[in-house]
Amino acid sequence: MSVSEPVQKEVKSIEISGTPTKTSYYVGESYSAAGLSVVATYTDDTTSTVSATISPDKEKAALGDTSVTFSATFDGKTATKQVTVSVGEKPAPASVN
Repeated sequence: MSVSEPVQKEVKSIEISGTPTKTSYYVGESYSAAGLSVVATYTDDTTSTVSATISPDKEKAALGDTSVTFSATFDGKTATKQVTVSVGEKPAPASVN
């Protein structure tokens, strides 16, 4: 009887999945990846959510921004996801007379 070595799974690809919890920003706010996750697909076609940093291509919201691209890298694989956003001026505080 021979014992076979366990087959090592390797990451075939990754993707950023989910929907951001926030898509409306004021000028100067930092973009948030909350609601997004990274899912790895392995060579045996199984998938799992993995821990990877998801970063926006722009640090702060600017007037005129209509999209932001988030990227993540895991095990040498990189994924991106473009998200539509809206950016507006922060309303002036109401004055009290």
